[in-house]
Amino acid sequence: MIKIIQGIEGDDIPYHLSLLGVDIHTIDPDIYFFPLNDHYNTHGPDWLTETEKIAQEYPRVVFYDLVNTSDYEHRQFCRYVSEFDHVNRTYLTVNQSPDLRIPGVRIIPWDFMWNRIKAYYTESVPANLCLHHYAGPDAYQLPGLVPVPKTKKFMSLTGREYGFRIHLYNWIKQYDGFVSNRTRGQYLENHEVVGAFSPVPNRFYQESCLSIYVESNCYESDLIHITEKTYEPLLKGHFILPFSNPGTVNRLEKLGFRFPDFIDYSYDLIENPDARFRQLKREFLRLLDLDLYQLHNDHVSMFEYNQNCVHTIPYDSRILGIFDV
Repeated sequence: MIKIIQGIEGDDIPYHLSLLGVDIHTIDPDIYFFPLNDHYNTHGPDWLTETEKIAQEYPRVVFYDLVNTSDYEHRQFCRYVSEFDHVNRTYLTVNQSPDLRIPGVRIIPWDFMWNRIKAYYTESVPANLCLHHYAGPDAYQLPGLVPVPKTKKFMSLTGREYGFRIHLYNWIKQYDGFVSNRTRGQYLENHEVVGAFSPVPNRFYQESCLSIYVESNCYESDLIHITEKTYEPLLKGHFILPFSNPGTVNRLEKLGFRFPDFIDYSYDLIENPDARFRQLKREFLRLLDLDLYQLHNDHVSMFEYNQNCVHTIPYDSRILGIFDV
């Protein structure tokens, strides 16, 4: 049963607030939470008009995105929040870019994506909750990191195919790796995925060394949106080559993850997405010429450290700033 409480869609925010010690029923009743995403397809044709009217009746409006599903939606969200006629607007966003600015709007970056991956791998999630991307407890198990024989150098997962994901898939399928493309019905999950995401079996991480993929966003300079596409391989013992917005790797380092010196991540700082993509491909080809199997064995301690980050990196509590906690 989907619950909508003061604009809070589903169980996601109530559950994640509970992880931070806050009961949703005790929050300030003068705050209206305005979802910018429609996670559960509950928004009917009159939803926006009705929601805007309700929001105007509250002294404070908190717009929020739990996911930024495309660069286009990022621009739409920012424009909508900027133009919404209300004197007290807050934007609670998964966007971790320090460059995001909306005049007259308080910005609270909240790494819901990290909190979600941390909770799914470390908490006992109540079975009655409807949580975005949660695929059940059996799907969220971390693999052992004892070196095992590798059969492939890399893995490349494609979910919803668009933009640079099409280019990467069409290019990388010529190389010998674990390659999937759910849009084209090519699964590694051993089952058809209903919804946006389900973790692939851990053996694919254990039998390969490197993940190369396109994140949800890769164009905007004021957007850093890190999802399970990145956190999954980091926690499961892979080197990663993400194609995302500039500054993604730097954000991950600040969060607490470690990266090997032999991978050249300078491509991640290139502003032009086409030039960044070309450099990503060059770096990938360079890595294929290395003995990745031996390098993987040499970095087991780094993988162990990164996997332990699911316990050592705390939940992002900046959402509590809404309540001045």
